[in-house]
Amino acid sequence: LDDKVIPMGFPLSDGMKKSLDDAVAQSTIYRNQLLDKYQFTGPSRKFVYCAFGAGDGAKDVIKALGGVATIMKDVLFIVTDPQEKSLNVFKEAGFDLGQVEGKGYQVSGLHNLYIAKPTRAEHLANTASADAIIQGNGSGTTYETLYAGTPSLNVPLDRSGQEQVIKSLASERSGVGQVRLLPELFRESDVHALFSAVGAVPQELTVATGCVAIDDLLANGAQYRRAAAALRPYFGSERVIAETVNMMSQHKDPADIRSKLGLKSL
Repeated sequence: LDDKVIPMGFPLSDGMKKSLDDAVAQSTIYRNQLLDKYQFTGPSRKFVYCAFGAGDGAKDVIKALGGVATIMKDVLFIVTDPQEKSLNVFKEAGFDLGQVEGKGYQVSGLHNLYIAKPTRAEHLANTASADAIIQGNGSGTTYETLYAGTPSLNVPLDRSGQEQVIKSLASERSGVGQVRLLPELFRESDVHALFSAVGAVPQELTVATGCVAIDDLLANGAQYRRAAAALRPYFGSERVIAETVNMMSQHKDPADIRSKLGLKSL
């Protein structure tokens, strides 16, 4: 298999890396400003960013998140919703929402759960400054989170080829996060077989398992960040990735591609 694999590195543009580097450098200041903005004065002042989208499975995530926020009252949860698609999902899940000027929407009865509409820059700042992130393992969010070093609770959605499940499992096995599966994925035998193949045990997403995972991410954040930092060298060059993909599209021999671009096996 080695002669067929072309190691390009994790795909993230050079511009995105620069933006994330800047966000990480300002993360402490931004995080304190964000907590002050939401007038969040809990004893821990912890912030969990939620970026799992509004597609299939989002309703199950939102139901669990509402229960988690009810229990973990000293943690601020902010759900990103740039296009305000998840508002109906929250309502379908049984939550009432109230709009709060300058803060987005607040889930009624919960002082610590908001739905916001961040700009791209604010999204990156949230990703870099959060104490933990809940994400659905889309490629963009996965690699942004990994590069920023933010501990992650991975809740993969059901996609063709299980690519999001694979990314979530790789994150957990690399020590940068934990995985909780949506009910429909947890029931799939293929998913259990995938976890078993690498010696992992799948866990279903519930309020209880979500609380346990977030508690661990918050308590052991430094450990997760060290593991993420160790993976930074594996982010590929934007130019090399583009040239590699171009040569692959021309059906060039893998050995020739590696030789021309100076790529080595990881």
